[in-house]
Amino acid sequence: MQRRALLATLGLLGTGGCLRLQQADVSGTGTPGETGGSAQPSGSDTASNAGDASAGTSSAGTASDGTGTDERGVTLTEAWTADEGAEHVWTDASTFFFSTYAEAGAASVADGLRWDADATSGEVDGSSVETFALDDERAVFGFSPDSNGDAGAYFCAFDRASGERLWTLDAPADGAHHAAEGAALVDGTAVVAASDYGSQSDQDPLVYGVDAATGEELWRTGTPDVPAGFVSNVVAHGGAVFVVFGSQGARVLDPSTGSVTATYDSMWTEMWTGYAHGGTLYAAWDGEALAYSLDDGSEKWSASSGGGRGRIPPAVDDGLVVFGTKTSFVTAFDAESGEQRWQKRTADPVYGVALSDGYAWAIDEGGVLTGFARDDGTKVHESTQGDADSDVAAADGVLLVGGETANAYRVEDS
Repeated sequence: MQRRALLATLGLLGTGGCLRLQQADVSGTGTPGETGGSAQPSGSDTASNAGDASAGTSSAGTASDGTGTDERGVTLTEAWTADEGAEHVWTDASTFFFSTYAEAGAASVADGLRWDADATSGEVDGSSVETFALDDERAVFGFSPDSNGDAGAYFCAFDRASGERLWTLDAPADGAHHAAEGAALVDGTAVVAASDYGSQSDQDPLVYGVDAATGEELWRTGTPDVPAGFVSNVVAHGGAVFVVFGSQGARVLDPSTGSVTATYDSMWTEMWTGYAHGGTLYAAWDGEALAYSLDDGSEKWSASSGGGRGRIPPAVDDGLVVFGTKTSFVTAFDAESGEQRWQKRTADPVYGVALSDGYAWAIDEGGVLTGFARDDGTKVHESTQGDADSDVAAADGVLLVGGETANAYRVEDS
Protein backbone atom coordinates (compact mmCIF):
# COMPACT_ATOMS: atom_id res chain seq x y z
CA MET A 1 0.00 0.00 0.00
CA GLN A 2 2.61 2.49 -1.03
CA ARG A 3 1.21 4.75 -3.73
CA ARG A 4 3.31 7.90 -3.94
CA ALA A 5 0.47 10.16 -5.08
CA LEU A 6 0.48 13.74 -3.82
CA LEU A 7 -2.86 15.24 -2.81
CA ALA A 8 -3.92 18.11 -5.02
CA THR A 9 -6.92 20.40 -4.79
CA LEU A 10 -10.35 18.83 -4.69
CA GLY A 11 -12.95 20.64 -6.77
CA LEU A 12 -16.69 20.28 -7.26
CA LEU A 13 -17.32 19.13 -10.80
CA GLY A 14 -21.08 18.96 -10.93
CA THR A 15 -22.81 15.90 -12.36
CA GLY A 16 -20.87 15.20 -15.52
CA GLY A 17 -19.89 11.63 -16.31
CA CYS A 18 -22.41 9.02 -15.22
CA LEU A 19 -21.75 5.37 -14.54
CA ARG A 20 -24.63 2.94 -14.62
CA LEU A 21 -24.54 0.31 -11.88
CA GLN A 22 -26.69 -2.58 -10.81
CA GLN A 23 -26.54 -2.37 -7.23
CA ALA A 24 -22.91 -0.38 -2.13
CA ASP A 25 -22.36 1.79 3.38
CA VAL A 26 -20.35 3.44 5.16
CA SER A 27 -16.96 1.96 5.87
CA GLY A 28 -15.40 4.07 8.53
CA THR A 29 -13.36 4.39 11.65
CA GLY A 30 -15.62 2.37 13.92
CA THR A 31 -18.17 3.21 16.56
CA PRO A 32 -17.46 5.90 19.19
CA GLY A 33 -14.78 4.66 21.57
CA GLU A 34 -13.41 2.17 19.04
CA THR A 35 -10.78 3.53 16.72
CA GLY A 36 -7.53 2.39 15.24
CA GLY A 37 -5.75 0.78 12.34
CA SER A 38 -2.32 -0.49 11.49
CA ALA A 39 0.07 -1.28 8.66
CA GLN A 40 2.98 -3.57 7.96
CA PRO A 41 4.77 -4.58 4.73
CA SER A 42 2.58 -6.42 2.27
CA GLY A 43 3.24 -10.04 1.42
CA SER A 44 3.74 -11.89 -1.85
CA ASP A 45 0.41 -13.69 -2.11
CA THR A 46 -1.15 -13.36 -5.56
CA ALA A 47 -4.34 -14.53 -7.18
CA SER A 48 -4.21 -17.97 -8.68
CA ASN A 49 -7.11 -17.24 -11.02
CA ALA A 50 -9.65 -14.54 -11.68
CA GLY A 51 -13.41 -14.69 -11.81
CA ASP A 52 -16.32 -15.61 -9.61
CA ALA A 53 -16.11 -18.19 -6.84
CA SER A 54 -19.71 -19.25 -7.33
CA ALA A 55 -21.84 -20.06 -10.33
CA GLY A 56 -24.48 -17.81 -11.83
CA THR A 57 -22.74 -14.44 -11.45
CA SER A 58 -22.46 -12.13 -14.43
CA SER A 59 -20.73 -8.82 -14.93
CA ALA A 60 -22.58 -5.65 -15.84
CA GLY A 61 -21.81 -4.34 -19.31
CA THR A 62 -19.17 -1.70 -18.68
CA ALA A 63 -16.49 -0.14 -20.81
CA SER A 64 -12.84 0.27 -19.87
CA ASP A 65 -13.45 3.97 -19.18
CA GLY A 66 -15.93 3.04 -16.45
CA THR A 67 -19.14 3.75 -18.37
CA GLY A 68 -21.90 1.22 -18.87
CA THR A 69 -25.52 0.40 -18.24
CA ASP A 70 -27.56 -2.35 -16.64
CA GLU A 71 -31.14 -3.24 -16.00
CA ARG A 72 -31.40 -2.16 -12.36
CA GLY A 73 -31.12 1.55 -13.12
CA VAL A 74 -28.69 2.60 -10.40
CA THR A 75 -26.50 5.53 -11.43
CA LEU A 76 -23.02 6.47 -10.26
CA THR A 77 -22.65 10.20 -10.91
CA GLU A 78 -19.37 12.08 -10.60
CA ALA A 79 -19.52 14.52 -7.68
CA TRP A 80 -15.97 15.82 -7.20
CA THR A 81 -12.41 14.79 -7.82
CA ALA A 82 -8.88 15.05 -6.43
CA ASP A 83 -6.46 16.03 -9.17
CA GLU A 84 -3.64 13.81 -7.92
CA GLY A 85 -5.38 11.51 -5.54
CA ALA A 86 -5.73 9.97 -2.11
CA GLU A 87 -3.83 6.92 -0.93
CA HIS A 88 -5.80 5.68 2.08
CA VAL A 89 -9.35 6.73 2.87
CA TRP A 90 -11.48 6.54 6.03
CA THR A 91 -14.98 7.85 6.74
CA ASP A 92 -16.77 9.34 9.70
CA ALA A 93 -20.36 10.57 9.43
CA SER A 94 -20.34 12.85 6.36
CA THR A 95 -16.58 13.29 6.06
CA PHE A 96 -13.86 11.44 4.19
CA PHE A 97 -10.39 11.57 5.76
CA PHE A 98 -7.44 10.56 3.63
CA SER A 99 -3.66 10.52 3.44
CA THR A 100 -1.12 10.36 0.66
CA TYR A 101 2.65 10.62 0.51
CA ALA A 102 3.52 13.23 3.18
CA GLU A 103 0.07 14.84 3.12
CA ALA A 104 -3.30 14.46 4.83
CA GLY A 105 -6.74 15.91 4.24
CA ALA A 106 -10.47 15.82 4.73
CA ALA A 107 -13.41 16.30 2.39
CA SER A 108 -17.14 16.72 2.75
CA VAL A 109 -19.03 13.80 1.28
CA ALA A 110 -21.31 16.24 -0.53
CA ASP A 111 -19.01 19.13 -1.45
CA GLY A 112 -15.41 17.98 -1.66
CA LEU A 113 -12.32 19.45 -0.06
CA ARG A 114 -12.42 20.81 3.48
CA TRP A 115 -8.68 20.95 3.99
CA ASP A 116 -5.39 19.44 2.95
CA ALA A 117 -2.14 19.82 4.86
CA ASP A 118 1.55 19.04 4.75
CA ALA A 119 2.41 15.94 6.75
CA THR A 120 6.18 15.91 6.72
CA SER A 121 8.33 15.76 9.84
CA GLY A 122 11.35 18.01 9.62
CA GLU A 123 13.12 16.89 6.47
CA VAL A 124 11.47 13.46 6.47
CA ASP A 125 8.70 12.62 4.02
CA GLY A 126 6.61 9.61 4.93
CA SER A 127 4.56 7.16 2.95
CA SER A 128 0.91 6.95 3.82
CA VAL A 129 0.00 3.78 5.72
CA GLU A 130 -3.16 2.21 7.13
CA THR A 131 -2.78 4.04 10.46
CA PHE A 132 -5.49 6.48 11.55
CA ALA A 133 -7.46 7.54 14.63
CA LEU A 134 -10.23 10.05 15.13
CA ASP A 135 -12.19 11.71 17.91
CA ASP A 136 -14.54 14.70 18.07
CA GLU A 137 -11.71 17.25 17.80
CA ARG A 138 -8.73 15.77 15.98
CA ALA A 139 -7.47 13.25 13.46
CA VAL A 140 -4.17 11.37 13.80
CA PHE A 141 -2.36 9.91 10.77
CA GLY A 142 0.71 7.65 10.73
CA PHE A 143 3.52 7.80 8.17
CA SER A 144 6.41 5.43 7.47
CA PRO A 145 9.57 6.78 5.79
CA ASP A 146 11.64 4.78 3.38
CA SER A 147 13.24 1.81 5.15
CA ASN A 148 16.65 2.68 3.66
CA GLY A 149 17.92 4.87 6.48
CA ASP A 150 17.53 5.42 10.19
CA ALA A 151 14.56 7.82 10.19
CA GLY A 152 11.72 6.63 12.38
CA ALA A 153 8.01 6.53 11.72
CA TYR A 154 6.03 9.59 12.74
CA PHE A 155 2.48 10.58 13.61
CA CYS A 156 0.74 13.87 12.79
CA ALA A 157 -2.36 15.20 14.55
CA PHE A 158 -4.64 17.76 12.88
CA ASP A 159 -7.68 19.70 13.97
CA ARG A 160 -10.41 17.68 12.26
CA ALA A 161 -12.42 20.77 11.27
CA SER A 162 -9.71 23.20 10.09
CA GLY A 163 -6.74 20.99 9.26
CA GLU A 164 -4.41 22.95 11.54
CA ARG A 165 -1.50 20.73 12.54
CA LEU A 166 -1.55 20.27 16.31
CA TRP A 167 1.56 18.17 16.89
CA THR A 168 3.97 15.60 15.47
CA LEU A 169 5.50 12.64 17.29
CA ASP A 170 8.67 11.03 15.92
CA ALA A 171 9.76 7.49 16.70
CA PRO A 172 13.52 7.12 17.35
CA ALA A 173 15.80 7.57 14.34
CA ASP A 174 17.67 4.38 15.21
CA GLY A 175 16.95 2.24 12.16
CA ALA A 176 14.62 0.00 14.17
CA HIS A 177 11.31 1.89 14.15
CA HIS A 178 10.50 2.63 10.52
CA ALA A 179 6.87 1.45 10.56
CA ALA A 180 3.89 3.38 11.93
CA GLU A 181 1.76 0.46 13.11
CA GLY A 182 -1.34 1.86 14.72
CA ALA A 183 -3.10 4.72 16.49
CA ALA A 184 -6.07 5.17 18.81
CA LEU A 185 -7.63 8.06 20.73
CA VAL A 186 -9.21 7.55 24.13
CA ASP A 187 -10.00 9.91 27.03
CA GLY A 188 -7.76 12.72 25.82
CA THR A 189 -4.78 10.46 25.09
CA ALA A 190 -3.44 9.45 21.71
CA VAL A 191 -1.82 6.00 21.77
CA VAL A 192 0.46 5.22 18.84
CA ALA A 193 2.83 2.35 18.09
CA ALA A 194 5.93 1.87 15.94
CA SER A 195 7.94 -1.22 15.10
CA ASP A 196 9.92 -2.25 12.03
CA TYR A 197 10.25 -4.48 9.00
CA GLY A 198 12.27 -7.70 8.81
CA SER A 199 11.93 -10.66 11.14
CA GLN A 200 9.82 -10.92 14.27
CA SER A 201 12.84 -11.68 16.44
CA ASP A 202 14.43 -8.34 15.48
CA GLN A 203 11.49 -6.25 16.66
CA ASP A 204 11.71 -3.70 19.46
CA PRO A 205 8.22 -2.15 19.42
CA LEU A 206 7.42 1.11 21.16
CA VAL A 207 3.98 2.25 22.27
CA TYR A 208 3.52 5.92 23.19
CA GLY A 209 0.87 7.76 25.15
CA VAL A 210 0.58 11.39 24.04
CA ASP A 211 -1.56 14.26 25.26
CA ALA A 212 -4.04 14.43 22.39
CA ALA A 213 -4.28 18.23 22.52
CA THR A 214 -0.61 19.20 22.87
CA GLY A 215 1.42 16.19 21.71
CA GLU A 216 3.31 16.04 25.01
CA GLU A 217 4.62 12.53 25.59
CA LEU A 218 3.02 11.11 28.72
CA TRP A 219 4.55 7.64 28.72
CA ARG A 220 6.14 4.99 26.52
CA THR A 221 5.98 1.22 26.83
CA GLY A 222 8.27 -1.34 25.20
CA THR A 223 9.81 -4.72 25.88
CA PRO A 224 9.62 -6.64 28.17
CA ASP A 225 6.21 -5.22 29.09
CA VAL A 226 5.08 -5.94 25.54
CA PRO A 227 6.45 -8.75 23.36
CA ALA A 228 9.26 -8.32 20.86
CA GLY A 229 7.12 -8.65 17.74
CA PHE A 230 5.20 -6.88 15.02
CA VAL A 231 2.37 -4.61 16.13
CA SER A 232 -0.69 -5.48 14.05
CA ASN A 233 -3.35 -3.18 15.52
CA VAL A 234 -3.98 -0.48 18.09
CA VAL A 235 -7.65 -0.25 19.10
CA ALA A 236 -9.52 1.70 21.77
CA HIS A 237 -12.46 0.11 23.56
CA GLY A 238 -14.21 0.75 26.84
CA GLY A 239 -11.64 3.27 28.09
CA ALA A 240 -8.71 0.92 27.42
CA VAL A 241 -6.30 0.38 24.53
CA PHE A 242 -5.66 -2.98 22.85
CA VAL A 243 -2.23 -3.36 21.26
CA VAL A 244 -2.26 -6.54 19.15
CA PHE A 245 0.95 -8.38 18.26
CA GLY A 246 -0.06 -10.83 15.54
CA SER A 247 0.55 -14.38 16.79
CA GLN A 248 1.60 -13.08 20.21
CA GLY A 249 -1.86 -11.95 21.15
CA ALA A 250 -3.02 -8.63 22.59
CA ARG A 251 -1.91 -6.51 25.53
CA VAL A 252 -4.52 -4.24 27.09
CA LEU A 253 -3.02 -0.95 28.27
CA ASP A 254 -4.23 1.74 30.65
CA PRO A 255 -4.16 4.84 28.40
CA SER A 256 -3.25 7.13 31.30
CA THR A 257 -0.11 5.22 32.34
CA GLY A 258 0.78 2.72 29.62
CA SER A 259 0.74 -0.14 32.12
CA VAL A 260 -0.44 -3.54 30.92
CA THR A 261 -3.71 -4.48 32.60
CA ALA A 262 -4.59 -7.69 30.73
CA THR A 263 -3.16 -10.18 28.24
CA TYR A 264 -5.19 -12.06 25.62
CA ASP A 265 -2.81 -14.60 24.12
CA SER A 266 -5.32 -16.04 21.64
CA MET A 267 -6.31 -12.75 19.98
CA TRP A 268 -4.30 -13.17 16.78
CA THR A 269 -4.60 -10.71 13.90
CA GLU A 270 -2.78 -10.42 10.63
CA MET A 271 -1.03 -7.29 9.45
CA TRP A 272 -3.44 -4.47 8.53
CA THR A 273 -6.60 -6.49 9.11
CA GLY A 274 -7.99 -5.31 12.45
CA TYR A 275 -11.20 -3.28 12.50
CA ALA A 276 -13.26 -2.59 15.62
CA HIS A 277 -17.02 -2.22 15.45
CA GLY A 278 -19.73 -2.66 18.07
CA GLY A 279 -17.45 -4.19 20.70
CA THR A 280 -15.93 -6.69 18.26
CA LEU A 281 -12.52 -6.77 16.60
CA TYR A 282 -12.77 -8.25 13.11
CA ALA A 283 -9.48 -9.53 11.75
CA ALA A 284 -7.86 -12.10 9.47
CA TRP A 285 -5.29 -14.77 10.22
CA ASP A 286 -3.82 -17.37 7.85
CA GLY A 287 -6.83 -17.60 5.55
CA GLU A 288 -9.38 -17.27 8.34
CA ALA A 289 -11.81 -14.45 9.08
CA LEU A 290 -12.08 -13.92 12.83
CA ALA A 291 -14.25 -11.99 15.27
CA TYR A 292 -13.04 -11.32 18.83
CA SER A 293 -14.95 -9.86 21.74
CA LEU A 294 -13.21 -6.73 23.01
CA ASP A 295 -14.85 -7.22 26.39
CA ASP A 296 -12.97 -10.39 27.30
CA GLY A 297 -10.72 -11.24 24.33
CA SER A 298 -12.64 -14.40 23.45
CA GLU A 299 -13.16 -15.61 19.91
CA LYS A 300 -16.76 -15.09 18.80
CA TRP A 301 -16.43 -16.91 15.49
CA SER A 302 -14.02 -17.92 12.75
CA ALA A 303 -14.52 -18.93 9.12
CA SER A 304 -12.54 -19.34 5.93
CA SER A 305 -11.83 -16.06 4.13
CA GLY A 306 -10.71 -17.81 0.94
CA GLY A 307 -7.11 -18.65 1.76
CA GLY A 308 -3.95 -16.60 1.79
CA ARG A 309 -3.22 -13.41 3.65
CA GLY A 310 -5.67 -10.60 4.22
CA ARG A 311 -3.50 -7.51 4.70
CA ILE A 312 -6.38 -5.03 4.38
CA PRO A 313 -9.00 -4.03 6.96
CA PRO A 314 -12.46 -5.50 6.40
CA ALA A 315 -15.51 -3.31 5.82
CA VAL A 316 -18.03 -3.64 8.65
CA ASP A 317 -21.43 -2.32 9.62
CA ASP A 318 -24.18 -3.56 11.93
CA GLY A 319 -25.20 -6.39 9.62
CA LEU A 320 -22.31 -7.42 7.39
CA VAL A 321 -18.54 -7.77 7.39
CA VAL A 322 -16.65 -8.13 4.11
CA PHE A 323 -13.07 -9.38 3.84
CA GLY A 324 -10.75 -9.04 0.85
CA THR A 325 -7.61 -11.14 0.41
CA LYS A 326 -4.36 -11.18 -1.51
CA THR A 327 -5.66 -14.31 -3.23
CA SER A 328 -8.46 -12.23 -4.82
CA PHE A 329 -11.36 -13.44 -2.68
CA VAL A 330 -14.14 -11.15 -1.49
CA THR A 331 -16.17 -12.87 1.24
CA ALA A 332 -19.20 -11.53 3.12
CA PHE A 333 -20.25 -12.81 6.55
CA ASP A 334 -23.06 -12.05 8.95
CA ALA A 335 -21.26 -9.73 11.37
CA GLU A 336 -22.79 -11.29 14.48
CA SER A 337 -22.90 -15.01 13.71
CA GLY A 338 -20.09 -15.43 11.18
CA GLU A 339 -22.36 -17.23 8.74
CA GLN A 340 -21.00 -16.86 5.22
CA ARG A 341 -23.37 -14.96 2.95
CA TRP A 342 -21.37 -15.19 -0.27
CA GLN A 343 -17.87 -15.40 -1.73
CA LYS A 344 -16.58 -14.00 -5.03
CA ARG A 345 -13.31 -13.39 -6.88
CA THR A 346 -11.64 -10.35 -8.38
CA ALA A 347 -9.13 -10.33 -11.23
CA ASP A 348 -6.21 -9.24 -9.03
CA PRO A 349 -5.46 -9.21 -5.27
CA VAL A 350 -7.98 -7.11 -3.36
CA TYR A 351 -6.70 -3.68 -2.28
CA GLY A 352 -9.75 -2.17 -0.58
CA VAL A 353 -13.35 -2.95 0.35
CA ALA A 354 -16.34 -0.81 1.35
CA LEU A 355 -20.03 -1.17 2.20
CA SER A 356 -23.04 0.97 1.36
CA ASP A 357 -26.79 0.56 1.75
CA GLY A 358 -27.33 -1.94 -1.04
CA TYR A 359 -23.87 -2.89 -2.14
CA ALA A 360 -20.44 -4.20 -1.29
CA TRP A 361 -17.47 -2.78 -3.21
CA ALA A 362 -14.01 -4.14 -3.86
CA ILE A 363 -11.14 -2.58 -5.74
CA ASP A 364 -8.21 -4.75 -6.75
CA GLU A 365 -4.52 -4.00 -7.20
CA GLY A 366 -5.09 -3.47 -10.91
CA GLY A 367 -7.52 -0.61 -10.24
CA VAL A 368 -10.65 -2.57 -11.21
CA LEU A 369 -13.70 -1.59 -9.14
CA THR A 370 -16.33 -4.29 -8.67
CA GLY A 371 -19.75 -3.84 -7.11
CA PHE A 372 -21.69 -6.74 -5.59
CA ALA A 373 -25.28 -6.97 -4.47
CA ARG A 374 -25.11 -6.87 -0.71
CA ASP A 375 -27.65 -9.62 -0.19
CA ASP A 376 -26.35 -12.36 -2.48
CA GLY A 377 -23.06 -11.14 -3.99
CA THR A 378 -24.32 -10.84 -7.55
CA LYS A 379 -21.80 -8.84 -9.55
CA VAL A 380 -23.51 -5.59 -10.49
CA HIS A 381 -20.68 -3.43 -11.75
CA GLU A 382 -17.12 -3.64 -13.01
CA SER A 383 -14.98 -0.78 -14.30
CA THR A 384 -11.39 0.35 -14.37
CA GLN A 385 -10.85 3.26 -12.00
CA GLY A 386 -7.54 4.89 -12.82
CA ASP A 387 -4.27 3.53 -11.51
CA ALA A 388 -3.38 0.44 -9.55
CA ASP A 389 -3.37 0.23 -5.74
CA SER A 390 -6.37 2.46 -5.05
CA ASP A 391 -8.43 2.54 -1.87
CA VAL A 392 -12.22 2.78 -1.78
CA ALA A 393 -14.66 4.08 0.86
CA ALA A 394 -18.35 4.95 1.05
CA ALA A 395 -20.50 7.32 3.10
CA ASP A 396 -23.96 8.86 2.73
CA GLY A 397 -24.51 7.43 -0.73
CA VAL A 398 -21.15 8.63 -2.07
CA LEU A 399 -18.36 6.32 -3.18
CA LEU A 400 -14.78 7.64 -3.09
CA VAL A 401 -12.22 5.81 -5.22
CA GLY A 402 -8.62 6.74 -4.45
CA GLY A 403 -5.52 6.63 -6.58
CA GLU A 404 -3.41 9.17 -8.38
CA THR A 405 -6.69 10.77 -9.37
CA ALA A 406 -9.37 10.16 -6.75
CA ASN A 407 -13.00 10.43 -7.75
CA ALA A 408 -16.17 10.71 -5.68
CA TYR A 409 -19.43 9.39 -7.14
CA ARG A 410 -22.99 9.68 -5.94
CA VAL A 411 -24.78 6.33 -5.94
CA GLU A 412 -28.33 7.07 -7.05
CA ASP A 413 -31.43 5.11 -7.97
CA SER A 414 -32.85 6.33 -11.25
